[in-house]
Amino acid sequence: MLVRCANCGAPLDADTSARSIKCPYCGTSNRTASTVQISAQTPQGWVPPPTWTPPPDARADSAELRYRDPRKAKRAWIASFAFLGVWVAGLGGYAFIRAREDATAPWPPPVGAEHRVPVARVAAASLSTSPAALARTFGVTPDEDGLSVSVPIEGSPWQTVSFDWDRSAPSHPNRVLVYSSTPVPAGAAAALRVGAILGRRFKRLEDGRYSGGPFYFSADGAQISMNLDPARGPELFRQSAAAAWDVLRSAVLGAPVQIDESTRRNFLGVGHRLASLAQVSSDMDIDGAEAALRALFPSVKRDGASFSIELDHPWFDWARLELENAAHGRFEGLTIGPFGSGTPAEQEAVAQCLTTVLGEPEVRETDHVAGTHSWSWGHVWKNDYVHTVQRLVMISIRKDASDPPRDRASLERIFTQLDTCGRN
Repeated sequence: MLVRCANCGAPLDADTSARSIKCPYCGTSNRTASTVQISAQTPQGWVPPPTWTPPPDARADSAELRYRDPRKAKRAWIASFAFLGVWVAGLGGYAFIRAREDATAPWPPPVGAEHRVPVARVAAASLSTSPAALARTFGVTPDEDGLSVSVPIEGSPWQTVSFDWDRSAPSHPNRVLVYSSTPVPAGAAAALRVGAILGRRFKRLEDGRYSGGPFYFSADGAQISMNLDPARGPELFRQSAAAAWDVLRSAVLGAPVQIDESTRRNFLGVGHRLASLAQVSSDMDIDGAEAALRALFPSVKRDGASFSIELDHPWFDWARLELENAAHGRFEGLTIGPFGSGTPAEQEAVAQCLTTVLGEPEVRETDHVAGTHSWSWGHVWKNDYVHTVQRLVMISIRKDASDPPRDRASLERIFTQLDTCGRN
């Protein structure tokens, strides 16, 4: 099969029975079970490219790498030791024989050939550490790249827990993989425990896999992974990594860890109740917006003059707040979306929800064939409106910078009503 090198991203022709494969471009030793599969079967006639340039998402630098044929390296290695054997007679011959034996031995050794760490000890570990320090904790050796640690475990249906660090974020592993060489029926129960913590964002897919937030479960339960993006910023990454590890070690490794509501909403992607948007001040400006919003929603994401907040709602996934991109720019409005697939029935349900607090809207046909409409409540506030179209609800806070903002009580009625709708 073809797999992807964890360091440089190069395609590797891997033997499915091999525990590891060494990349002929960057020299990284990859655990076969934890690599990303490109193709279940190596295409007939496939040959490795003579050079490889790591893609932008790879750990390795973007400098071009040359293919080093492992067969040639092995022949050179044997020849050098043969010469040494002639030169040093019996001692050299003995060293050569032992070296050949070591070269043909499987690496890493089979799980049964190395010491195992009790699963409770692994589950009790803090991940706020370096690869070398974590390896010392468990009495194992980091991989050749110095960014991965593999720990054989006992007392668990799974055989191994591996930890991977990103060079740009050395404070915590950005990936943890719990895996076994054979199917694990207990994986389904562990997935349900994760689902109880993450709620609707964690789902069972049609092919039997489970996925949601930073977690992934293979259909046979043999692989469970936790993946995080270090680009979220050092502090948010640190808190998200700690929270995700708490979920993994409690739901999968059996540690007695409780996940509080704030952690679920802020660092595990569960999101915030829509009604909590009423806490946002209409008077904030562009210069103080990030600090003000982060105090309310620690996981808020900024993109220029826009700020996105994840929502915990059956209809809506996020709210995007827009501010004027200018000195002392004011809070102009927000968009909430998306809801469902945007079918006419779903649009009608959102409109009926808002009509309860805003009165009758102005209805316009947007697509006659599809039967879709838009709804506007422009008469509710002077120079302001609420508008819903396709899969979005747009709420204007002020028409221009000179207008006073809407009072919090008016916004609270809208947010509270939308929060209530769709939950039955």
